[in-house]
Amino acid sequence: MKTRTPLLLPRTRKSLLRSFTVSVLWIHLAVLMIALLSGFFILLAISRRQTIREAEDRLAYMTYQMDNLIGSLSDMRSQLLQDKDMRIYLTTSRSYDVDDILLQRSVMNQLSIIISSCNYINSITVFHGDGPVLCVSKNMQIQGRTEDAPLPVQQSENWESITSTSGVTWGGQYQEMELFLTRYRQKEAGSTVVSILQPIADYKSSHRFSVFSVNIPTEYFNFLSSQHADEGAYVTLCDAKGDSLLSVPETAGTSEDSWLFQDVAITGRLAGTDWYLTERIPFSVFLRDSLPLLLTVSAIFLVAIFLAVLLSSLTGRRLLNPFQEITAQMKPINEGNLSQRLSPQKYDELNILVGQFNHMMEHIQSLVTANKNYAEEKRLLEMETLQSQINPHFLYNSLTTIRWMAAMARAENVCQALFALGNIIRPVFSQPGIFWSLDTEQAFVRNFIDIMDYRFGLKTQCTFDIPDPLLPRPILRFILQPLVENSFLHGLQSSIDAGKSGSIRIRASQDESWLDIYVEDNGQGIGEDELECLNRRLQQGVGEPPASESRSGGIGLSNVNRRILLQYGKGSGLYIWSRAGEGTTVRIRMLCDSQLSV
Repeated sequence: MKTRTPLLLPRTRKSLLRSFTVSVLWIHLAVLMIALLSGFFILLAISRRQTIREAEDRLAYMTYQMDNLIGSLSDMRSQLLQDKDMRIYLTTSRSYDVDDILLQRSVMNQLSIIISSCNYINSITVFHGDGPVLCVSKNMQIQGRTEDAPLPVQQSENWESITSTSGVTWGGQYQEMELFLTRYRQKEAGSTVVSILQPIADYKSSHRFSVFSVNIPTEYFNFLSSQHADEGAYVTLCDAKGDSLLSVPETAGTSEDSWLFQDVAITGRLAGTDWYLTERIPFSVFLRDSLPLLLTVSAIFLVAIFLAVLLSSLTGRRLLNPFQEITAQMKPINEGNLSQRLSPQKYDELNILVGQFNHMMEHIQSLVTANKNYAEEKRLLEMETLQSQINPHFLYNSLTTIRWMAAMARAENVCQALFALGNIIRPVFSQPGIFWSLDTEQAFVRNFIDIMDYRFGLKTQCTFDIPDPLLPRPILRFILQPLVENSFLHGLQSSIDAGKSGSIRIRASQDESWLDIYVEDNGQGIGEDELECLNRRLQQGVGEPPASESRSGGIGLSNVNRRILLQYGKGSGLYIWSRAGEGTTVRIRMLCDSQLSV
């Protein structure tokens, strides 16, 4: 007895619960990354907007301070031009007499008063046309001479661009002593000052106009310092060409912008000049302001992700429990227990799956049972065949001996009957297997009809209408003889009893898929009810042969039909047409199997 082999499925080493948990984790991580990036850029935009707003307010204050400075310088210029001694000094040439010396002292005193009243001014230098220079500071009053060398500010590019209609002009940054005459310079360099130039008056065409330089210490411009100077931000004062005039702090450099992390430059223009202030804020300032909040949000998101993954895992475990239960119920099926069925679940979708699976298992079980029945029937047929076999040489030799004895006794009929029987037996044992050609089956039937004629003392008219191309066609052995025997015993019985001979016609045809063989007789036929019952039993392929067949000792219609069904499958088999008193036609239908050979 064969044991059933369990169905072995490939192991994928994957758990549905683990895969679900990992998938949920990846989804939450992706959501976290998207949320963090979105939060980062949103916080960065908020920080940027707030920082820019604060920078704009501070830059407006710086612009206001610079406008006040430039306005005070313009007021200072107007005040100097209103002074009588200053006007005389600017409109006369130097004679260096007592009156001229007193005039110069009066002018320097006036400049000293201005310096003392404005604590942001270190010194004032007056350039009197092409003449000598006056240098006044908090500590010194110096009168220049015609032969004195030009000061550095007089050699700058901005000096050359000054006209009588020029407004405030940037003189540049110098050491304070560089704006004094060479002979009065101290050894110490002194503080760094910014020289701001203004034209005072225009002279006749033969004279240059006068210019005075207000020298302001660079420390005064510390109000231009950016709120974020410690982080690299700086403020620059630029002219109309965009050239930097002053930078606070002085060591400010340039930064390289990228397409994503760009610095911000805020500009404010000064009134009454073509100068403008620019504050450049590095990207790191915005990042610094948004980073703490971003870290806080990230921590909150991580905690939320952890809780979400934990809850998802618990929920997934609860949802996957029915699947694990179904898997456990399927294990007996894998071990060969086809009667195992899945129990109903609490989810409608799973119940549909369970119902379909149970239906499939029932169908499989019925197929397995049918397959077992087919195998058992084949085994019984093989046993019957083996039990019916006898020694072919002994039987054939015995028939030959009897035939010669009949010939010696001049029993011609017995001799011919034995000859026909020998012709029947010879191919049965000389051609093993379950197939032989249609031509061999035809010869077998001819010999069988001869024997039946000798038995009943008749001459049956037998016609074969089989096309020559179909004669080599392989068919199952002994499928025509039982039908012909039934025709003799049942269909032609009345003719035989009345001493009349009957007729049997055997014909064959073939289409693309089927080979059909018809056995027709002109016997008494079959009643309608009996015919219907017989065809139904033949189509179902089940049931015992009729009692008449069993009593006759023949193989029977059911046996032939069953063998054809087992060999060729659904659609093949026997079908009977008959009418009482008009004869019977039996059709044998078989598949055209080109791979079969005799």
